[in-house]
Amino acid sequence: MLTRRQNSTVIYNKIQKDGLLGRLHWWVYDTLFRNGPLTQMETTRYSLKLDRSSVSPRFTELIRMGCLQECGKRICKVTGRSSKVFDVTNTLPDKAKRKLQIVPRKELVKTIRSLNHLLETPLTNGLKQMASKRLSPQAVEWVQHANLASRQAEDMLKNM
Repeated sequence: MLTRRQNSTVIYNKIQKDGLLGRLHWWVYDTLFRNGPLTQMETTRYSLKLDRSSVSPRFTELIRMGCLQECGKRICKVTGRSSKVFDVTNTLPDKAKRKLQIVPRKELVKTIRSLNHLLETPLTNGLKQMASKRLSPQAVEWVQHANLASRQAEDMLKNM
C-alpha cells in the first residue's frame, strides 16, 4: 500500500509528464510538493521573480482544482503571524473547476423569468392547491419556498 507522499509522487509525476498545470500553477504545486506543507508567504519566498500577488491566486485555483488542501494553521516563518498551511493532495487537477463560472446577466434574467413563468402555470397552481389540502407538510413547505423564490425573483427583476 502506498503512503500519502508516495501516492502524491505518482500524481506529481503524472501532472508533470502530461503538462496538466500551467506555468505558475506548476511552480506553486512543485514548490509545495518539494518543501511543503508551507504558508503562502513561505511559498513565495522560494521564488526570486514572483511576488505574493502572483502566487496567492494560484493557491485558490489549485484548491478549486483539487490539487492543494489546507492542512491547518501555524506561525509563518516569514511573517511571524498565524497563517494557513497548505500541502499537495493525491488527486489530479480538474481544470473545469479552476475558475468560478460566471453567468451573464442577460442569461440570469432570462432564467429567472422562465422560472417565474413556470411557477404560474396551471399545473403549478394545481399543485399548490393539492399541497395545501392533501399532501405532506413537506410538499406544503416546498410550495411556500417556491412562492417566496418567485417573489424574490420578481423583486430582482424590478431592481435590474
